[in-house]
Amino acid sequence: MVDKTEVFLVIKINYDGKMKEIKSNQFLTIEEIKNKIIELFSFRHNDKNDLELFNAKDNIKLSNNDDMFLAIEEVNEYLYSFEINLKNKKTDIVKELVNDIKEIKENNEKIKKMKLEIKKLKMEIEHKKKVKQLKKKVKTYKFLNELKDKLVKEILKISINELNNDCNEIQSNINNKKEVEKKKIDEEIKKKGGDLLSTLSNQFNNELKPIKDQLEKMVKQIK
Repeated sequence: MVDKTEVFLVIKINYDGKMKEIKSNQFLTIEEIKNKIIELFSFRHNDKNDLELFNAKDNIKLSNNDDMFLAIEEVNEYLYSFEINLKNKKTDIVKELVNDIKEIKENNEKIKKMKLEIKKLKMEIEHKKKVKQLKKKVKTYKFLNELKDKLVKEILKISINELNNDCNEIQSNINNKKEVEKKKIDEEIKKKGGDLLSTLSNQFNNELKPIKDQLEKMVKQIK
């Protein structure tokens, strides 16, 4: 017989990544194990209905009607062990809520970041659109300026040609006028020269006539 005060059963409890042990010198029922778990993990706000026990070997849920003797393993003739995975429904619900809240917050942060990214993307698109419009306007402005310069050059060229033609025409008119005026002047000089010569000739003849008459008279007397 084994001494009743000697530990011969070790129940390992795996909860939320933490491992604790229940040591006993007698076999325990599921209900008794749950009572000890509440004390061991300080589940003050829980009762046995919140706890769910699973066989760590096959992860099958243990019920109050299960015979623990059939589930334990013999380490040696004086020691037996059994490992249980523990779930606390109440705590798990709280954890799930906490995780949900955390996830919601994280999602809200992601949504905020996404909104910022979308806003940034919209701003970039709007900026690119404005830059494109500005480039188009600059291109149009350059084209219009080039066209204007070309037209100015063409108009200036035409104006210079027209001015040259007008100048040539004016010069030609001046030359023609000069020629006409010269002919008129020559004719006037010739006419006035003839008139003056005739006048001088008549005047000369008139002045010589008395002398001529006197000479003729003298010649007659000599004869």
